[in-house]
Amino acid sequence: KRKSSLHWRLATNLKTLKGDDTLAVKSGQKRYDTSLLIADHLNKGISSIEDKDNIEMMVQLYLQLGEAAMKRSAFVTASEMLEIGMTALDKKSKWEDSYNVTLKIHLTLAQCLYCVGDLDKAKSLLNTVVANGRPPRDTIAAFDLLISIYRSKMQYEQAKECILKALTDIWEDDISNADVEEKFVKVRTLVQNKSDADLLILSGMKHRKTSQKMPFLLQLAEISGLCRAYKLQDLAALRMVELTLKYGSYEINYTGLTFAMCGLCVARRHLYGEAYRFGRLAEMMSENEDSFGRQAIAHYNYALRHWRLSM
Repeated sequence: KRKSSLHWRLATNLKTLKGDDTLAVKSGQKRYDTSLLIADHLNKGISSIEDKDNIEMMVQLYLQLGEAAMKRSAFVTASEMLEIGMTALDKKSKWEDSYNVTLKIHLTLAQCLYCVGDLDKAKSLLNTVVANGRPPRDTIAAFDLLISIYRSKMQYEQAKECILKALTDIWEDDISNADVEEKFVKVRTLVQNKSDADLLILSGMKHRKTSQKMPFLLQLAEISGLCRAYKLQDLAALRMVELTLKYGSYEINYTGLTFAMCGLCVARRHLYGEAYRFGRLAEMMSENEDSFGRQAIAHYNYALRHWRLSM
């Protein structure tokens, strides 16, 4: 106990001598080494400490050291730092007593493990965040990385279900149970009432809640196509167009891809002239040098050949 207390005092004295309020490493190897030394003494002295604020201070230091290591692409070192920090938190009460730092260190460690290829452990941490995140919006980053993990393993059905759960949990949008034909008629009318010029000069999307939702809808449209769940792909594309017309363009190349996918939805209903308009708009909205823009143009060129052959 005395030895542990000594380590803690050494750490706090070093921190005072370091002379800054931010424990994170800003620059310079010397500052980094000093922070490592402080962290090591804090870790050795943690058993003598019961105060929640002091424990959180130590966890925060290891979190910042882990983030600094990640910026240097030292992901193995970063994961070791982050795991030490996580171990210091009380297993039973951390989500109640130290919510913010617990959430951050879980997400950061999961990102680090994803970078080193330990996908199963990363997935376990992310599922813990999904189960404990409050409010639900705190789980956006966890769902996003979970989807990336499923996609990297080509587990498209699991990725699709993960997106549907995110849409339901975070935005209360049970999109899979919507009436696709009713939604199609509504969106078709909205687009018909807009000129090409109107659609090409949409204002930027400023509605934060919707802007966070759009990437999930886009991934749902893409992955549903891979799963041949075309009804769900249509629903996602129609919802994106509906939100774009209401709130503005999320990002121009996303918008191009949105219209390209909605063009496929229209073509499935044999409305080839209208489908051609969607594809042409997608091409005009998109930029060749952007990956989303290239996807939109590819959809347009592929679908244009398909529509012409079908006419």
